[in-house]
Amino acid sequence: MRRNLLIIIPVVFIAVVLFSRNLGFFFPEMFLSPQELRDFGNDIQKVRTGIEEYQLYHNKSYPDLPGLGWKPLLQPSTAQGLFDAPEPGYLTFLHSPPLNPLTHSSVIYFIDSTPESDFRAPTGYGFVWATQSHRFWGIDARGALFDDHKYCHP
Repeated sequence: MRRNLLIIIPVVFIAVVLFSRNLGFFFPEMFLSPQELRDFGNDIQKVRTGIEEYQLYHNKSYPDLPGLGWKPLLQPSTAQGLFDAPEPGYLTFLHSPPLNPLTHSSVIYFIDSTPESDFRAPTGYGFVWATQSHRFWGIDARGALFDDHKYCHP
């Protein structure tokens, strides 16, 4: 009996450690403070605002995120989207690429249309951009869409 207990206790301890380390995958919000979740939600909102402002300054065109990544939002450009000689008054719309604290990534995953409710982005991405509907989301550690409205508007 005592010998079995000596084997069971370390096995249970290892199982608990492995399970708790993986909880971040299943419940990523458990490992960030409410303020960090609000900050991430606000970062998503800032990107959406930057995209809207880009449109205002660029003849209602969306930034070429699939072709240029974050560059259109980070560097000033002409109304035609050229970076060589930006006209005075053109702005940068973000100061730096946002970093997703749940995936530790700034990489954007591109999809054609609005994702279904069971959508999962592959690992290694931090954000999702729908190229047809021009919608932008953050994702959680599982790759599901992050509900930024839940944290930005308590």
